Amino acid sequence: MLWTVISRTACFLLYFVYSISADRCNLGLGMITRDIMDSQITASSSHSIWTLPSAGRLWNQRRAQDSTFGGWCAVDHDKAPYLQVDFRKETVITAVASQGLSFPLGNWVKKYSLNYSCDGHNWKTYQSHKKGRVFGANNDDDSVVTNKLDEAIIARVLRVNVLDWNMYDGTHKDCKKAAGLENRQITDSQLSASSFSMGQHPSRGRLNNDVKQINGSTLWDSWCAGTEDKSQYLQVDLGEARNVTGVATQGSVIGTWVTKYVLHYSLDGYHWETYSSNHSEGESEVGTYAQMRIFIKWLR
Repeated sequence: MLWTVISRTACFLLYFVYSISADRCNLGLGMITRDIMDSQITASSSHSIWTLPSAGRLWNQRRAQDSTFGGWCAVDHDKAPYLQVDFRKETVITAVASQGLSFPLGNWVKKYSLNYSCDGHNWKTYQSHKKGRVFGANNDDDSVVTNKLDEAIIARVLRVNVLDWNMYDGTHKDCKKAAGLENRQITDSQLSASSFSMGQHPSRGRLNNDVKQINGSTLWDSWCAGTEDKSQYLQVDLGEARNVTGVATQGSVIGTWVTKYVLHYSLDGYHWETYSSNHSEGESEVGTYAQMRIFIKWLR
C-alpha cells in the first residue's frame, strides 16, 4: 500500500454572512447559531460524509461522534466548486467571512467570487467597477478573514464560488512512500479480517513476508480466509487519516493468490464507501492502482 503527503486538490471553506439591522448594527444571519438549517446549505459537491456542505459554518468543530471534520470540502474533480446558502427570503448581506480548516491537513480558500439570486434560477455576479469582483480570502487554516461589500446584496440565495485554494504540500522529493505494512510501522493489531486459516492470521498479510516456524507451528507468508465465500476481506487501520495513492498485492509461496478484489474505505470505521475508478464501481485486477487517490483511515 502506498500513500502520499500531497493533499487532494479539493478545497475547504467555512464562511459566514452578515446583514445590517434597523439600528445599523452588524448581525449574523444564522450560520454559527444554526438558525440557518443544514438543509439550507448546499454545494457543488462533497468529498465525503465528513465534509458535507452543512459543516461549512464559521468556528465549526471537528466531532467524531457526528462524523464531521468541521468544514466543507469538494471532491477532487470538481472544476467549479461552490458553497451556497438559501436564506428562504430576501436578505440584506453586507459582508462575508471565511475560515480555513486545520484538520486533517490544513486547507483554506485563497480567492472567491459571489453570485446571488432571488429565486435560485436567475443569477447575478457581484461586481465592483462593472467587473466581477474577486475577493481575497485566507492565508492560513484558522484565521477569519472578513470582506465587506461595497454595495449590499439583497438576495435569497448566495453562492460563494471558490477560485483558488491552498493545499497542504509536504515535500516534492520522494513524495510517495509505503504506508508501513512491509516495514511493520503498521502493527499486527491494526490488521484484521473477516476470518482466517491456521497460521495465516491477518497480521501475515504483508508484502514480501517470510514463512516462519515458531514453537513447532508454521506461520505462512500471507493471510488466508478461513471461510470460502466472496464476502471475505482483509482490513487495515492506518492509525491516522492519509491520502492513499496505490495498493500492491502478492500471492503466497504455497501457490495461492487473489485474482480480483474490491476496495472499501472509511474515515471512521463505520461508514464505508466503495472505491471506484473513472466513477464506476467494480472489481479490479490485482496489481497497483497507479492513479488512485483516496483520503482514508481504514481500508478493506
